[in-house]
Amino acid sequence: MSGPDDPSHLLAALDEDLDNGFTALYDAYRTPVFTTALRATGSWSDAEDLTAETFLRAYRSLASDRPPPLPTLRPRAWLLTILLNTVRNDRRGKARKPPPGDIDAAPERADHTQDPARTAELHETNRALAAHLAALTPAQRDAVILRHVLDLPIDEIAAILGTAEGTAKSHISRGLATLRRLACTDRPQTPHPHERPRPEPTTRRARGHTTGPHPISTPTIEVHHA
Repeated sequence: MSGPDDPSHLLAALDEDLDNGFTALYDAYRTPVFTTALRATGSWSDAEDLTAETFLRAYRSLASDRPPPLPTLRPRAWLLTILLNTVRNDRRGKARKPPPGDIDAAPERADHTQDPARTAELHETNRALAAHLAALTPAQRDAVILRHVLDLPIDEIAAILGTAEGTAKSHISRGLATLRRLACTDRPQTPHPHERPRPEPTTRRARGHTTGPHPISTPTIEVHHA
């Protein structure tokens, strides 16, 4: 009996009937493909387009005269490799075009099942995460997403990236270090709970007089002689 990570039943279905087997393949892996696309681009609409393009290319490959060998195919890694190559090609194409309008001006997809405050909070979190991920190198970004969003094993990440396992680990480590540094710079500085606020600076106008919101008065000290 095949487990949740065992694709043998999917490969058998593809071998028996391409169309029905591909429907099962799509149902099994559309979520990780879309999630990776969303984190890699930070755009819901782009993620939808890239997910559709990924499965279209996968189907064309399987229906071609030289399909990938099914007995050795790792379908999840194969699909995510197609996706990340498609993302890179999409970035190169957009780099040659004038930039579109501000992403903040684009209409958001409404979610009527969530509390509006929670939806706004998630939106801000996703925007911040997308901005931080965009600061990474492509290899670091892909490695971090595959490891810490999809929770893939190192050997599968290395296969997707086309690198050695040690190199994949290095990309993950360096990417996380950069994300932590960016998170620290975004964190607002809060005063220590026992630290007293400093008085506002004053400007001396004349001897014995100052200007400011509230003039500072000198306390009177009484000296009692025994």
